[in-house]
Amino acid sequence: MNLICNKKCSIFCLFISIWGLIQLLVMGVCFSFNALAFVTHLPLEESYDNLQEFRSDSDRLYKDVALRFYATAALYGVFATLSLLCIRLKKRQMIREKNAEIRRSHLV
Repeated sequence: MNLICNKKCSIFCLFISIWGLIQLLVMGVCFSFNALAFVTHLPLEESYDNLQEFRSDSDRLYKDVALRFYATAALYGVFATLSLLCIRLKKRQMIREKNAEIRRSHLV
């Protein structure tokens, strides 16, 4: 069974996926708590008539953006799982190849 990528590539993808997962979860938590530092990253209108309208719109947008971060973090989790699966399958494949080589050397 041939795998898509080798062990080093899978380890790199696993590292990047875990790093992205942590970063996206932290960003999602920040947007869930309506961190004021990120208000400039919200797609808000240019001007509002009153403060209540601004607050309701920004609360809704904070919630939407946080949900997007969590969904993307879930995708990174899936990729991390796939990378880990590739690493384990490659390890099993290498063990099988070594065992077959040992058997062939004992038969000769």
